Amino acid sequence: MDNALVKSINPRYSKRLLEYNKFEIINTLGELHQVNGFDRYNQLININFMFSDFPKHEVVDRTGTCLGPIRHAVDRAWCVPTQELSLETALQRRVDNICQTHSKQKINLFWSGGIDSTSFVVAFLQYAPDLSQLRILFSPWSTYEHPEFYKLLQTRSLETVDISGDKYFNLDLDGVYVSGNPGDELHGSLDQSFFNTHGYEFLHSSWKDFFYSRLPDTKFIEFCEEYFMSSGKGIKTVFEARWWFYISAKLKGVFNQRTLPLLTAQHDHFDPNRLIGFFDCAEYEQFVYFNIDNLVASNSYSSWRQFLKDFCYRYDRNDHWRINKSKFNSAQLVWYQFKKQFLNDARNLMILENGCQVATQNLPFFSHSEWDKIKHKYQYVFRTPNSV
Repeated sequence: MDNALVKSINPRYSKRLLEYNKFEIINTLGELHQVNGFDRYNQLININFMFSDFPKHEVVDRTGTCLGPIRHAVDRAWCVPTQELSLETALQRRVDNICQTHSKQKINLFWSGGIDSTSFVVAFLQYAPDLSQLRILFSPWSTYEHPEFYKLLQTRSLETVDISGDKYFNLDLDGVYVSGNPGDELHGSLDQSFFNTHGYEFLHSSWKDFFYSRLPDTKFIEFCEEYFMSSGKGIKTVFEARWWFYISAKLKGVFNQRTLPLLTAQHDHFDPNRLIGFFDCAEYEQFVYFNIDNLVASNSYSSWRQFLKDFCYRYDRNDHWRINKSKFNSAQLVWYQFKKQFLNDARNLMILENGCQVATQNLPFFSHSEWDKIKHKYQYVFRTPNSV
């Protein structure tokens, strides 16, 4: 593919790439850079700052109205849903689509033990026409987080593979890989620190009041009002604003940056189409869009995504997990990821949608002169200031 757009960019090199291409960085928030000539994109980074004191992961606007200096590939632009689907229908259609599209391939399911991964594994166990097509990939931490479900898996005629340690994300297996990404973003990316700091009632308060308290700029508020109209919904509350921002501007950036550099580090020209985010689909979006009020069911953080836990309960009858389980970040999985990033992926500057890796050979430094030697091949991935 000629002029393939960017699928994933390495955050440690993003600032240098902008500077080497003579972009003027006017402000830095976390790992994100506001660039002169991209006013609407810069406002999206301001929204990100409303919800995170240290924003990271690229802002990739699915509406196509707030484009940044990097030309990111967006394989599923935002489209306002018009028909509500039930949770069961959305999950079944997603499983059917994956199984039919990859009918002659093995389907590898990354099961971490968390809510999203357990939910889509249950969906496959219920709706996949041939369970022999499935392969469950897990680590010891998966079994620690949800030991009851691991025991249940052992009673099914399923192939299971422990991918912990050095095997983590090596992609030595055949077929496609399905993960629970980008489940957090589709559900409003509600981290526990934000919930604990502000409280449940605050989620239903005015987003305008909250935004203005953090950034008292009327032009910013006016931009938000305009951007929120692209959702097709009346965005009024803090949580609605959070949901819309993460689903419209962070979903692609988080999924691509979190996953692709890890999985392609050892595989030149790896086909990105082998990586499937289960929840990254129109069907699930059709369910969520009409059920935003149900994403957080009560004043307990454990009620975030309660409907997914209820869905799992109807299959495994695990009442304790249904009531008490909440979002949990596995320290072991984080260290697996860091190990792969630091040891295997530090050379990658960016990965294109066709699987091509743009890399530096001069670790630990990436110099301006090095970029000058290769930039003519990739200059098309950058926009011109004030062109959007």
